[in-house]
Formats: sequence, structure tokens, C-alpha cells
Amino acid sequence: MSKDENGKTLLIPIDHGYCLPDRFEDCTFEWLSWPQARVPFSLDTVEYIKSLDAEEDLALLQFYGWEVPLECARTLRISTMLLKKGIMLETISLVMNHHLDNVAL
Repeated sequence: MSKDENGKTLLIPIDHGYCLPDRFEDCTFEWLSWPQARVPFSLDTVEYIKSLDAEEDLALLQFYGWEVPLECARTLRISTMLLKKGIMLETISLVMNHHLDNVAL
């Protein structure tokens, strides 16, 4: 984050080109091969995930100066919804990348 000439806080995302891609095909999951991608979330993590609100996050991004394109907002909404389903990260990556052959939601 930084401040503009009027002192307003601005959000400057790191690697902003890929933090919310506009197409699911562009979602990259470098961690997919990690063992923890195939482990269910802990109860603490599930509780945290329940508190996530994509609309609040989008409003916060807009407040800090980022006009989120509709396609990118869709990625955030759907990925948040998938997290809230409680499915493992491996399954989320398969859904997001259209590898749905063996996915049971």
C-alpha cells in the first residue's frame, strides 16, 4: 500500500496481473503437487473461510482505488464459493481448470 498526493491509501498488489485472473484457464496452482493440497482444511481454517465475503473484499479493493474488472470479480466470487464448500485445494484447482472428470462436489 502507498499514499497518493492527497494522503489517500492506495492498494498496490504484488503480481497484480495474476492475483485475480479474468479467465479460469489462467489460474495457476503452483502448489498443486504439495501434499497439503490433498488434506482437508483444519477446523480453524474452516472457521476463517466461513468469514470470507467476496463482496466485502471487492468493495475494499474498490475503496482503495482498484476498479476490479467484472471477469476478475467473477474469479474472486467463484473461488470464495468453492472454498466455502469445504472441498480440498486439489479439487478446487481441478474445478477452476475444468478438469472435472473425477470431481464430486
